[in-house]
Amino acid sequence: MWAQLLVSLRAVISGLLIALIPANVWPPLLLTLGVPLAATTEVIFLALYIWWASGGGPPRTSKAARGAAFRRRALTSMQWMWGVVAALSLAA
Repeated sequence: MWAQLLVSLRAVISGLLIALIPANVWPPLLLTLGVPLAATTEVIFLALYIWWASGGGPPRTSKAARGAAFRRRALTSMQWMWGVVAALSLAA
């Protein structure tokens, strides 16, 4: 259980650090480019993040692990519910 907790904690910290990049880029983009271009840039950030999390990009040593963790299968309704709760909690 301890090893699982450490992996989960590392995943949460890594996810927060990765998510903070586009969140901190948004205000300068918004002020310099305007809403349409800034929103388009943020969509590109999201697409790159999803591509990387699903197993694309470097490092190649963790490609299989990222693909497995991305869960390329259908989620249950309970997993969807907790995913939405986590997304809303992060947004708040």
